[in-house]
Amino acid sequence: MDTQMNTLTPNKAAAKSGISRSSIMRAMKSGKLACFRGNDGRWLIPEDDLNRFAAERLADSPVIDRTPQADTLWTPSDTALKLAAAEATISQLQARLESAEQDRERWRVIAENLADRLPNSRPRRRWWPW
Repeated sequence: MDTQMNTLTPNKAAAKSGISRSSIMRAMKSGKLACFRGNDGRWLIPEDDLNRFAAERLADSPVIDRTPQADTLWTPSDTALKLAAAEATISQLQARLESAEQDRERWRVIAENLADRLPNSRPRRRWWPW
């Protein structure tokens, strides 16, 4: 049939248009995207309506530079700021680590001194006398 050739399921429509399946389903539910159920109960979307919907959606979206370089490159000032913030955080964490290690060592010495003051070996008293 001619309708089968020009229709897409929501999953295939999402893959073809680059729009998420959930967005396509919301558009179908709201009536922004024409659709119908096939004989097998699946939703079918006419390809022409999908192209129209995708064009309208693209026209309504704000203009964003989609070049690969725009998504991956940062300006040097941003990188330098992020690097400086990371280095400051690392130095603060190293200082906290050194302080914690010194504190641990101090408490270890105190615990050893207290352990030395305990009597060596006292017979343990049993609960039951026999």
